[in-house]
Amino acid sequence: MSVFSPIRKILKEGRKYRLSIIASTQDFYARSTEIGSALGKAYMQIHHRPTQDSANLVAAELRWKKSDMVRFDSMNRGDVIIKGALYNKEQKRNVQTTISGHIVDFPAEEQDGAQNNN
Repeated sequence: MSVFSPIRKILKEGRKYRLSIIASTQDFYARSTEIGSALGKAYMQIHHRPTQDSANLVAAELRWKKSDMVRFDSMNRGDVIIKGALYNKEQKRNVQTTISGHIVDFPAEEQDGAQNNN
């Protein structure tokens, strides 16, 4: 994640070239750090239950109040908070939005069937 690394270049300028990157990390980093600055430029962020070390940073990124952080404690496996610019039909443009939901696992037999069909 150094200033001139390829990953940082894609994160900062990839949209110009229709490039994107999907990355995942267990922790979130302060915007004042090199990696936090790069990750903060992501078009869409998907947050699972943050670690204790990252909870304050994720809450700040989501612009949550301290009292909202209790929601992290109730997050289970598959629960997500998504922050990004999502398309709004009425406004006919992308609008910065934060939503929460749950990602459902496919049952093992469905995954096996899908792999056998390919």
